[in-house]
Amino acid sequence: MGTPVPAPFAQYRQELVGKGEYQLINTATEQFVSVTVGGIHTFCSHDAGARCTAYVVLDVTEYSGNTQVTVSRSSFALANADGVRYGPATSRQAMRVVTSTSLLPNTMLQPDDDGDFASGSLVFLVPERAGRFSLLWQGRHVASFVTTAGGKLYESR
Repeated sequence: MGTPVPAPFAQYRQELVGKGEYQLINTATEQFVSVTVGGIHTFCSHDAGARCTAYVVLDVTEYSGNTQVTVSRSSFALANADGVRYGPATSRQAMRVVTSTSLLPNTMLQPDDDGDFASGSLVFLVPERAGRFSLLWQGRHVASFVTTAGGKLYESR
């Protein structure tokens, strides 16, 4: 009786697909996620403290590869340079900038069929100020983004 061989450790590879479009691929399962800049919208409260919040919109497509995959907005986070993480906004919060049907759905993907991908938007609420952010998918870095003081959002390498 031989020694059991551990399952192969999943390897990830990041690729720049085109201007502003990245994908992170799990080379063991061929599952991947693709990301593009969707935009940024800023809303300010009208009280005495007048705080502003930026709504960062990222468009994502998640593919199942050769394995069954659960797609969930909760598998994504946006982290700033200080390590503070922001989860995706709730559907109610996100409706200020996208329709509920535009959000990345929570669904199950099956491999090797016509429905092996899900696309939609992720919305993150972050403080309104310039900053550098990393999009994380299942805890792994996918792409870097910058918000400017002038209210612009762009991809960064």
